[in-house]
Amino acid sequence: MKHTPVAIPRIQDPFAGQDDRRAIFWERLAYAASADILPSGYGHHRGEEGYGQWANSEKVTVGKRRRGHEMKVTLSKGIWEPRVKAWIMAVDGLSQMRLS
Repeated sequence: MKHTPVAIPRIQDPFAGQDDRRAIFWERLAYAASADILPSGYGHHRGEEGYGQWANSEKVTVGKRRRGHEMKVTLSKGIWEPRVKAWIMAVDGLSQMRLS
């Protein structure tokens, strides 16, 4: 949770003006989700680098820098794991479409 910010890309829609490719992407993503297809290579399978290294809680500084206090924020696996899986499926699907 407390990590270096990631630069946000300027292009918001990789399928701008390509409604047919957008439809294919969403169709493939829906299929992957319904079949619970989780690609490897994203650190979410046993044996992959980074597997099991997610903490359920982190300390976050709240308030002004010098007068702020640390607060423990907990996010259970039941909340974050479905989001991680959806992200993996979407990123992999987008990557596959860009390769084709």
